[in-house]
Amino acid sequence: MALWTDGGCSKIHMGGWGVHGYLYDLVKPKKGSGNHEHILTNIGYVIKNKTEGKVFEEVTPIHYVDGYGGIHNATNNVAELMATLNGLRHALNYDIKEVHIFTDSEYVRKGLESYVSGWKANNWKKKDGLEPANVGLWKVIDKVRNNLVARGCKVKISWVKGHSDDIEGMDDILGNILADKLATVGVRDATRNR
Repeated sequence: MALWTDGGCSKIHMGGWGVHGYLYDLVKPKKGSGNHEHILTNIGYVIKNKTEGKVFEEVTPIHYVDGYGGIHNATNNVAELMATLNGLRHALNYDIKEVHIFTDSEYVRKGLESYVSGWKANNWKKKDGLEPANVGLWKVIDKVRNNLVARGCKVKISWVKGHSDDIEGMDDILGNILADKLATVGVRDATRNR
């Protein structure tokens, strides 16, 4: 499963999260993927006219994932964490070997790749003895990730440059743009329902 996650927040602390992606099978599609400009691969979207010299594995999409939600009294970091959490929760519904999360949030990437293990080893405290910001969300994300890993699912996270089109043939921007649009819908939903 490949998932792009994004979060956003308004000036009045109404937040939104968005998740876009696809569940796939590791076989080349017989009739295409339904996407005329991109090839779906195990490492994300690839622009069709920029495939020369690139090594990737084309995949068959089983279904697409699009979700969003609104959050009251949020920060941008909380919205980014909620997007990642909801993406991982969606992955729990499937018997998959790998889920690859693409995020434009260094906060989420660094947290999952290095900070969480140190906080856990220190009883969910930072080196200065204080709790990390958003510790409750970090704990839930860690639990969901551990549930996936215990089932034999590899959980990978990659940072993508948000809102940029200079990716040398990889089009992580497409997934990021779609996740961002969904997060914006979430912000609007939270604002309407406050």
